Amino acid sequence: MDQQPKSSPTTSEPTDKSEQMPQEPVSVHHNAAAHWSMVAAAIGIPVLVLLVVAGLFLLPEPSSDDDVEGRQQNQQNNNSGRNNDDRDDNQDVSTNPTKPQREMNLMTVADAEARGAICNDGSPAKYYFRPGTEADKDKWIIYFQGGGGCGSEEACIIRAAEDDPGLMSSEQYAQTTGGGGILSADDKNADFNTWNQVKLMYCSSDTWSGNAEQIIAGETWYFHGKTIAEAIIADLQNPDVIKTSNLSSATEVIVAGSSAGGGGASHNIDDIAKELSSAEVKGFIDSSWGYEIENPFVASGEFEARDRTGIGDFNNKQLDDTCVAANSDDPGVCTFLSSVYPYLETPTFIFMNQYDQLKLGNLGVKQPFDAAEQSWLETEYIPGLLASYEIIEDGLFSPRQTFHTMLTSERYFGTKIGNVTIQEAFTNWYFNRPGDTYLIEGI
Repeated sequence: MDQQPKSSPTTSEPTDKSEQMPQEPVSVHHNAAAHWSMVAAAIGIPVLVLLVVAGLFLLPEPSSDDDVEGRQQNQQNNNSGRNNDDRDDNQDVSTNPTKPQREMNLMTVADAEARGAICNDGSPAKYYFRPGTEADKDKWIIYFQGGGGCGSEEACIIRAAEDDPGLMSSEQYAQTTGGGGILSADDKNADFNTWNQVKLMYCSSDTWSGNAEQIIAGETWYFHGKTIAEAIIADLQNPDVIKTSNLSSATEVIVAGSSAGGGGASHNIDDIAKELSSAEVKGFIDSSWGYEIENPFVASGEFEARDRTGIGDFNNKQLDDTCVAANSDDPGVCTFLSSVYPYLETPTFIFMNQYDQLKLGNLGVKQPFDAAEQSWLETEYIPGLLASYEIIEDGLFSPRQTFHTMLTSERYFGTKIGNVTIQEAFTNWYFNRPGDTYLIEGI
């Protein structure tokens, strides 16, 4: 079998605007980038040195340009002249027009601090919401944003110095965002553009599963991802927040996420389904599939077999109860989606690129592959990845391409295996339409 990945023009393009994180201008008091850079300085480690040694630390869910979703949009919004202190985040956006509105509006979790729904820096958790039309007012897409994470003091210091500050603080988010891919209001997203759409903004560095605080270089970091997710789901059911048809009356719900956000979807989907017991709930997880394999190229990485003792303890990750119970001697295995998937009770569609550049980059394997890397990919990694798919009973789409994440970008509409796009495969699966729903390129 020819295992060379397809060349993909998307890998060399700038990050798609629909995947970017909208941000407000940085105020002096809430300059998250400066704040986290001071953390590095506080322990006497130069930022450049931190970046050089970043690969030495275990980063199970690192970020990428696609996963971060925001570097170019930041500058656009920094030039907009908006003032953080003069805005009302929770404006009334609960109308049900006959056509979808273009923008998603920023919402702040009600009583966020009192409920513990706060970001790494203590700022309130936020999300974007676009109301559905009258015809689809009881149908919802709930999307967990991705953006890496950190599971040790050293790794979090590196994250603070290197990653987008919007992944640790909510203070810079713009008042509105457009949404793309499955969150698009465009006609090409006709199956879902009239649904209620929610984008949960990721600022807890714990794959939406943490429940802990840590002192890092003298500063308190809050890892409250699980609490944030629960608080947003509660607010979406609250008639004081969503003033017309809210989530409590939902009949259909898609819980989705990309990369670390896919981890968030897997960590929370069964709880959401149980809470919304009158709704049909299904999942869509993008670029989060991982499995363990011995790796000769780097000393750490998501797929390397390793001692998992203590994995998740730093963030106090709330992993799937049934998976943990079934693996009580090795609960850290439940950080892998391939390990959690058999215990998910909610039907879930999986997307995973076979040559995902972020996943392989974590293993020290980057294009162009040398002879040793190509041999390992063909004889070890790809066969193991394909074998790990055998447990997937729901829909699957696994092309032989290199990009990381597609769900909120144009890639959702254009990525193909043969003549079938990921959009077509997913909607065939979701709506029980005739056509392919389980596609693996190359076999």
